[in-house]
Amino acid sequence: MDIKAYISSGILEQYVLDKLPESQRLEVEGMARAYPEVQAEIDAIETALESYALSQAVTPSDDLLDKIQSRLTPKTPAKTLPVASKLPLILGAIIGLLLMGAIYYLYTSGNKEKAAKTALLEQLLQQEIECDEVAQENRRLLEQLNILRDPSNQTIIMRGTPLSPKAVASVYWNQEKQTAYLDVIELPEHDQEKQYQLWAIVDTGPQSLGVFDLPAADTIVFNTLEFVDNPAAFAVTLEPRGGSVGPTLDAMYVLGSRGE
Repeated sequence: MDIKAYISSGILEQYVLDKLPESQRLEVEGMARAYPEVQAEIDAIETALESYALSQAVTPSDDLLDKIQSRLTPKTPAKTLPVASKLPLILGAIIGLLLMGAIYYLYTSGNKEKAAKTALLEQLLQQEIECDEVAQENRRLLEQLNILRDPSNQTIIMRGTPLSPKAVASVYWNQEKQTAYLDVIELPEHDQEKQYQLWAIVDTGPQSLGVFDLPAADTIVFNTLEFVDNPAAFAVTLEPRGGSVGPTLDAMYVLGSRGE
């Protein structure tokens, strides 16, 4: 097992936060017993959260004891007692006040510490999610860059027809690896009743390579195509959603030949 990947998966933070189901909690505890680095990471997370929580702790206000004492003070006058006879009552009241103050402090600081741990762990989990999304996007961009830089790819540029002179798309066709990709650079928007359809022109006539929708603005999307051996050209037409058996020639937006 890849321990580094397991540690960075976010499951240890959820374990410390007590958000895992019983089966996963037992799994984490088993991993901690088997791998010292997992236990060390759990200890580090707990230590970091405790340090953060303690740094955020709030000391009870100065008038707390006065408020507690006012609740304990009888509202009806008591008989005057000698000082010696008052001493046990005074000591008892002081001890009671101290105990109540300590309980109040522990209760409030404990809640604040728990809330701080929860907030910090949720922040860590959110950052891990964002890092994963960035990593996935970087991998996707790297794959696209490798396609563009592959010297065995042949680039077939499909230029706009009179129907849409500014339209352009490309096919990266690789006979050696038997792969093909479509890169939509510029095509007009269309309604939801329509879809673009890519065609390979082969000896037997046009062959459909599938339908596609336009990518989001400022987004590069390479559609993986079914490989076609030795096509003469490629074209894109606008067809009813789901595609057509044959291309609608008066709705052809781009066309490109391998010989160009």
